[in-house]
Formats: sequence, structure tokens, C-alpha cells
Amino acid sequence: DYFGNVISHASSHSTAKDLLEKPASYATDLIQGSIKRLDNGYIRSQMDFVELQQKNPVQIARSGKTVLSPNLSVTSWAQLPIYELDFGYGTPVFAGGPYVPFEGISIMPPSLSTPDLAWSFY
Repeated sequence: DYFGNVISHASSHSTAKDLLEKPASYATDLIQGSIKRLDNGYIRSQMDFVELQQKNPVQIARSGKTVLSPNLSVTSWAQLPIYELDFGYGTPVFAGGPYVPFEGISIMPPSLSTPDLAWSFY
């Protein structure tokens, strides 16, 4: 299995009509199915793709074409043990997401003081 720094998107696709008319379990099943597909083989395939694209990285970079997109990206860091990290200076007092200059981004960071979730929308 892969271990290291990697970001991989689990994409689920549906129409607004289906999301509104079908039970919530429909959306849950879509999301869980997408996450299950992010296995070792998928991650290695992504790594191979990026390796092949190194000659022209602009092709895989995020561009202005994603601006005003109806897509929503939800990222959960809720289970990451960020507040347990210690690089020699003690544990962090704050951990948050990077500045993301694109709309449709949602990050759920872990909380330092409570198990509750906090969402950040961009």
C-alpha cells in the first residue's frame, strides 16, 4: 500500500434532481463508492499518470476553467492526528487549510478542543 503525501480526489457524480428526489442514502452510497475506489492500485495509477505528465505539467494544473464551476470539493481532515504532531517545538496550537483561491472548496479540519467538526468553505 501507498504511504506518504498524496492528495487524491474521490469524485461522485449525480444530478441535482436525483439528490433532491432520492433518499439521503443515495448520496451516501455514491460517496462511499467513490472512496472505496481509492485503493492502492488507483493511487499508483495516479502516480504513473503524473510521472508521464512531467514534461508538460500545465496540462494537469488547475486552471481558470474551474472558476464558476458547479462542483463542490469536500475534504475531511477530521480524523488526521494533526494536533498530536511534534516536530521538536511541541504540538501545534492551530492547524488549518491553505489559502484556496477557487470557489467550491470545503475543508473539515480537526478541532483542538472538541471532537465536533468545523467546516471551512471557500
